[in-house]
Amino acid sequence: MATTAYTQTPIVYFHGIHSYCWEDIPIINMVKQAVNHTAYVECVEVGDGAFDSIFEEVHSQIDEACNSIQKHPVFGKAPEVNIMTSSHGGMIGRGIVTRCPEVKVKNLLTFGGPHAGVSAVPDCHTSIYCQIVTNAIDSVDYWWLAQDLVAPLTYWRDWRNLAEFMTHSIFLPDFNNLLEKKNPTYKKEMEALEHLVLFKWASDQAIYPRDSEWFGEFDDKGNVVHMEDTDMYKGDWLGLKTLQETGRLIKHEIPGDHMAYSLEVIQKYVVPIVCGAATCS
Repeated sequence: MATTAYTQTPIVYFHGIHSYCWEDIPIINMVKQAVNHTAYVECVEVGDGAFDSIFEEVHSQIDEACNSIQKHPVFGKAPEVNIMTSSHGGMIGRGIVTRCPEVKVKNLLTFGGPHAGVSAVPDCHTSIYCQIVTNAIDSVDYWWLAQDLVAPLTYWRDWRNLAEFMTHSIFLPDFNNLLEKKNPTYKKEMEALEHLVLFKWASDQAIYPRDSEWFGEFDDKGNVVHMEDTDMYKGDWLGLKTLQETGRLIKHEIPGDHMAYSLEVIQKYVVPIVCGAATCS
């Protein structure tokens, strides 16, 4: 794993929910090809992968990922890293930025990240059956034990009961700096990024609302509120406004459903960020 052959900042990759690093090897290989093998690229596994991505408490996942990067023979010795993520991995990657000061993150690129939470089961939004399932989750989602046992429930956002979400969700209100007492470190660390790049799949059926991938959310009537119209953005509680006004927050809508990666997308949008003014050659 010698770093002498690489000229670009190494790239840490985190996969999504109910998955393993080995399943995303094709994505890793696309990134390696796109950067012409000038950057070290590797998926960092959290726990055992699929099981722990669901059933390990999300704060613990972030802490474990933080420790794994520090102990890694390449990432741990690098002065800074780029982080690229898929789906749930976006929460882990952002957690490294805001909650892991030992790791300096240069750029964060998230594909299909549920940044503003989810309000329905993946691929199950509109049918009567789906509504029954959603209602069942809504009835238990803010129980502390349920959130502690099932990681995705920590960013479940029931737009029909936002007061309970703000009061009883153990993760997302704090993570997005929505609470009355703000965490200045979250804002400072996000603003320290060179770029925050948010990718939204145009036909994504897994993240609902899809605009969550761009920090959009439902209001209390079920209408989508775009990032720029949210209180979090207007108040710059997470540094998103600062990043956007300085040209460092970039949003891309890309074709396909959840996890529809292509070499063309990586070459067009990822390479200019991870290679910067230099060329990946």
